[in-house]
Amino acid sequence: MASKLTSSVLYGFRAFKLRSCALALCVASQVAAQPGSTAAAPNLNPGSTSKESTTEECVVAHRESQTLRRQYHLLESRDRLLQCSNTACPAVVRKDCQRWLDEVAVQISSVVVHVDTGDSAPPNNVKVYIDGDLRFESIPNRAIELDPGTYRFRFEVGGRQPVELQVTVVEAEKLKNVTVKYSPPEKEPSGLASGQDSSKKPISISLVPPKQAERPVSASTYVFAGLGGLAAINFAIWGIWTQSYKSELQSQCAPNCDQKDIDRIKTRALVADISLGVSVASLTTAAITYFARPQAKVPMDVAVGPLPNGGFMARLQYAGF
Repeated sequence: MASKLTSSVLYGFRAFKLRSCALALCVASQVAAQPGSTAAAPNLNPGSTSKESTTEECVVAHRESQTLRRQYHLLESRDRLLQCSNTACPAVVRKDCQRWLDEVAVQISSVVVHVDTGDSAPPNNVKVYIDGDLRFESIPNRAIELDPGTYRFRFEVGGRQPVELQVTVVEAEKLKNVTVKYSPPEKEPSGLASGQDSSKKPISISLVPPKQAERPVSASTYVFAGLGGLAAINFAIWGIWTQSYKSELQSQCAPNCDQKDIDRIKTRALVADISLGVSVASLTTAAITYFARPQAKVPMDVAVGPLPNGGFMARLQYAGF
């Protein structure tokens, strides 16, 4: 808040000093023009009236440039600053305007427009509208300077649907990319050229390679394969458990171990053997159902099209029976 107040005071002081200079020049010219005046007889400056007008214009441009800048009309502000940077303006005005001109140049944004029509040749019939105003009738080969804000771009290409884009540029954003990409133009169907008599066009028939018969895997194959895998895991667990318990008894009580412990080892070994048998049987069944699965029938392909004489052409393919 303090910086804004200081800036306002300084700006008011400069404006007051500029008005004072303009008033002093005006009074001096009137005094010189009075009869009997010492400055009126010799060497009267004929350009004094023009200089007064130029000074006033410089002061107005100096003031308006800052008003436009605060409103973010930076392009118009730059025009005013170029006006008050002229060598005909007072030095104090010219100094401020030249400094502000560099600052505004940094604030101004710019965009670069690209249009891809999908053709190999670059587009040459593109119209570019910005907020409803026609700005270019071809793709500009330079950056477009804009004030910060949101704009509506409209691109019109001959033979294509217009495309509209909403583009937002922020302060000091340079070379923002605005790209419009059209899909490639539709090609004419390969066949008769436009205007060519269809009755004189030879008919070409293309052969279709036979389809490969499919052999779908049945659900039972997956069931037996999964069961075999689970049984194999169960066999490994019970086998390791049995061997571990057997080694423990041999180190502790062999050969006088309790009969209950021996029966426990036999039971675990039996479970492991049963799991192994289930695993082998299931995996074998899965392999048989996989390799012996039947082939599925392939449906018949039929294509029908008109002939130049009004008939029909059919293309049949039989496979997989």
